[in-house]
Amino acid sequence: MLPLFVWLDGDRVRRTISDPLVKARPTYHWRLPNAAFGRPEWSLSLEWQRWRLVEQLARDDLAYNDLASLYRENRARVFEDDWASIVSDWLGSSTI
Repeated sequence: MLPLFVWLDGDRVRRTISDPLVKARPTYHWRLPNAAFGRPEWSLSLEWQRWRLVEQLARDDLAYNDLASLYRENRARVFEDDWASIVSDWLGSSTI
């Protein structure tokens, strides 16, 4: 979001962020999937599947709310290893 914020109110943002790589532009910006072309084991397939899953979740209000509830119930464990397992189990049982 920084490119948009700098475009909207550059002086205010620059008082906090001094990264010269952040350029002002009137656009919503998101991080694209990671790419590791130099690693033979890397494939676009996994990143594409992740991207599709996020898009499916964004379109499915029931699934989104269900995952949000799961997060609220387990927020103390989000930064622990078992959170990934909890979400993985949820994904395996969800309809998205």
